[in-house]
Amino acid sequence: MNLSINSPTNTIITITSTLLNSFIAAPASFTDVTIQIFFNSTTTSTTETYTSADPITGSTNVATNAGVETILPAFFGGTEFAEGIYSILITLSSDEEILTDAGCLFVQDTIACDVNTYRLITTVDLNKRLSAGIDYYMLTQSQECVCGCDNLIEIYNNLVTTIANNTCSTC
Repeated sequence: MNLSINSPTNTIITITSTLLNSFIAAPASFTDVTIQIFFNSTTTSTTETYTSADPITGSTNVATNAGVETILPAFFGGTEFAEGIYSILITLSSDEEILTDAGCLFVQDTIACDVNTYRLITTVDLNKRLSAGIDYYMLTQSQECVCGCDNLIEIYNNLVTTIANNTCSTC
């Protein structure tokens, strides 16, 4: 599965998935498709299920165009995607089998500026400042990562905690 976001507006997540293409091409072949999106979590998700009677093409939260699906912020009841890690799991079910496809996406808004500001605070330990820069870089390269969404969520949460503590002189 390939995932991307239309930065800087953060209003559309684009999914390219052979599983979703299979469902859209032959919805009667499957009992349902479930799209689960986890935000900064591996346990709590927002879920939508589509069936051949309630197809994905009829959704206002998911749009389909030439085999590429887009998730809209309305999936979460919003107008833009918040900064953080989105873990997307697609499950396709039929009477014979269950197929899954998964991917991770880092959505950023202000964190780049926050990290840069943190790196310039001379009262913060140099190793911590460098580590924040490395963590941020790892997140921006997350499409190349095979480390799993849970690791990216941990990196993101640690980075947010670190840069939020930017007044600590003994960090």
